[in-house]
Amino acid sequence: MIDEFTALAAYAGEPTTFDVFSVVLAERPDGSGRSLEIHLANSFDEQDITSGQDTYSITVDGGAVTHYGGIKSCRIERGILKIDLDAAAAKVLGASGFEIELRVPTADIEKVKAGLRKILGSANGKQQ
Repeated sequence: MIDEFTALAAYAGEPTTFDVFSVVLAERPDGSGRSLEIHLANSFDEQDITSGQDTYSITVDGGAVTHYGGIKSCRIERGILKIDLDAAAAKVLGASGFEIELRVPTADIEKVKAGLRKILGSANGKQQ
């Protein structure tokens, strides 16, 4: 289950090997252990649009499970990122409820906030 963990590593940006913008939180500084990744491609093709994958994706534990869309809201309160999921996302991602809570490293809170605003801030995560 991906309900909660303390992230000791956080990243927000565009990896050079992929055409996406990502926010990644990992349990261990080397990126191993539990993880949550939210990605938004810089562009979508017709197949993405047809399949409903023309939005952000949520991936847990290094790709074990991926779901497209599904975040109803998110916020950071006292260093804890709280993500409210819709029922479909919660089921696919293995959350026991509809909320995921991740403790974010203090030094990384602002970059995580900015990254999430970039991914989720436009038309429900869909590129305009």
